[in-house]
Amino acid sequence: MIEADFSESQLQQLVNISLVEKYKLEEALVLAPILISLNAENKEGWDTAFNLKWLKKNTSKCHEGCNFFIQYKISNVLTSSGANEWKDWERDYFRFKIPHKKKNSVGKYVDNYNQFNNLVGIAAKGFTVYYATNSTTDRKQLIQSFKTNKLLDTTPFLDVSDISGAHKHVTFTSDSTYFLLHSERQRISKSTISRDRENMYSKKIRTMAESSRSLLDYLSQRQNGDDGMVKEVESIRKYVEDDESGFTKEIKVQMRLSHVFRTYFDLEMHWISKENIV
Repeated sequence: MIEADFSESQLQQLVNISLVEKYKLEEALVLAPILISLNAENKEGWDTAFNLKWLKKNTSKCHEGCNFFIQYKISNVLTSSGANEWKDWERDYFRFKIPHKKKNSVGKYVDNYNQFNNLVGIAAKGFTVYYATNSTTDRKQLIQSFKTNKLLDTTPFLDVSDISGAHKHVTFTSDSTYFLLHSERQRISKSTISRDRENMYSKKIRTMAESSRSLLDYLSQRQNGDDGMVKEVESIRKYVEDDESGFTKEIKVQMRLSHVFRTYFDLEMHWISKENIV
């Protein structure tokens, strides 16, 4: 077996920085990752959390006001044909363990799934929850991927909501497109932050004009007799229906809609262009 020559904390630090830099560069968003103590991690289940405003799920009051959660795991490489999962890959493969070892009441070490169960509970509420692991055991290679902005694309992410049952091990290879979960075998596609984010929007992308009209229809049904809101929504609708056209008009409509949501619903609108979903 080849063990990683870096710690879980090293992986966590570099991936967190990569996430912060990615969204700062692409969308001018300054994200602050939330890290918790080991004691809190045992209770909550996750290592790192973010509040990502574009996710459809609102933030969690129970988890530091966040809606995106990561539990980091270190994978080692199994190189022997006698390894338990060798028959599934027939080559060297990576493996990490889901449960932790913990002493029971009689002093025997047993597999403890408390962390996993907590993650499943968060995912069941509609929040985005991942296991993130390494695809190299070499610290120099890990740092090189970080320096060349390739770490997020080479870090495998396992969506906790896809997991059924309580498995002991997760295996994969550096070039596989999926994980295998054991003991009861389950196959789950590998994820990357970039690809999963694109999937979030693949069926929801609309033009600015389509989105504006949809929001106007929604506001028309939610006016609740507020004269100020009624007048503002009607004014926006008249502007939408006049003869002016073009990108500048759509931007103005979005700004006016944002003002309505901010004033009457205490909500902030966030628009993300298709080009930024990478």
